[in-house]
Amino acid sequence: MYCFAKEGTSVATVTANDADDETYGNSAKLVYSILQGQPYFSVDSENDSFRVTAVESTEIGGAIGRIKADDPDVGRNAEMEYSVVGGHDTFDVVTDQSTQEGVIVIKKALDYESKRDFEFRVEVKNTYLDSRFVHGLQFKDYATVKVTVEDVDEPPGFTRNPYVIEVHEDTAAGSFVGVVSARDPDADNKPVKYSIDRHTDLERLFNIDSVNGTITTLKALDREMSKWHNISVVATEINNPRQTTRVPVFIKVLDVNDNAPEFAMTYDTFVCENVKAGQASRYRHADNTANILTRRGGFSRREMSLYFLPVVISDNDYPIQSSTSTLVVRVCACDSRGNMQTCNPEHNDSQDAKKL
Repeated sequence: MYCFAKEGTSVATVTANDADDETYGNSAKLVYSILQGQPYFSVDSENDSFRVTAVESTEIGGAIGRIKADDPDVGRNAEMEYSVVGGHDTFDVVTDQSTQEGVIVIKKALDYESKRDFEFRVEVKNTYLDSRFVHGLQFKDYATVKVTVEDVDEPPGFTRNPYVIEVHEDTAAGSFVGVVSARDPDADNKPVKYSIDRHTDLERLFNIDSVNGTITTLKALDREMSKWHNISVVATEINNPRQTTRVPVFIKVLDVNDNAPEFAMTYDTFVCENVKAGQASRYRHADNTANILTRRGGFSRREMSLYFLPVVISDNDYPIQSSTSTLVVRVCACDSRGNMQTCNPEHNDSQDAKKL
């Protein structure tokens, strides 16, 4: 019978006889399993802990080490489960069912410059517990895991990603455009240098100071040719040229106000002889609106039938543009309501006046 029993299981036959009648009796098979004890960690006897080293560049979900508890039982009585006591924001322990080991994995990215040492408690317990045999026993154990983070040479990091810069189209060669900034995130903060990837600036419109990251123009910019320029700036560790980082820089070329405002049409303007001071002679508009007001009253066609009024029109764009036009104002006879009745015929002088 023993050859058919599972490892750790014993099978015995028990026979009971009647003392009054020796010819009468009965027998039964007794199956039992011996539990050797609960799992326990074999750790450093001096500090009761496991020590693990992790490289700061380890990706999230990556394994940094294994721990193992001992259990003298066999079969499913020896199956164990590992967990972090109280949880941990940076590390977790996953049970490897095939080896019955606890695999320590990364939950959050490590940063040597921020924190170099971690410590947490791990619990191991038997997965299968037979309620008939666990009275007064815990079948679990605890150990401390100490993790030391190792530094890795990291590439420079830019303060922004991407950069968006605006510059006016009238910017001359050598003019300031903007500044980019990068630094080495490692503890020793190695110096970096800047450069422009010329594959992204084939016309060589821009230059960058290799020390301070200041971007300037090499040529005048023309918005009619291109409204946007997208270049890549590279930051490189001076002591380790293999450590580089790229960042896109989007340069928007702003339109420059290079056309002065002017009258949209030629206006036939008049003023009544009987007009009073401060009254509007005619309603004008050039993009925005304006009224022409008389500064005195009592005009006479016989004394002066035409007035030539210079008008300066300015805008509020950058840079401010202005133009001067001459408005010809005729003096006319009007009724009491200000409606024109008669005027002197227009002279060619009015055409000449508009050219002044």
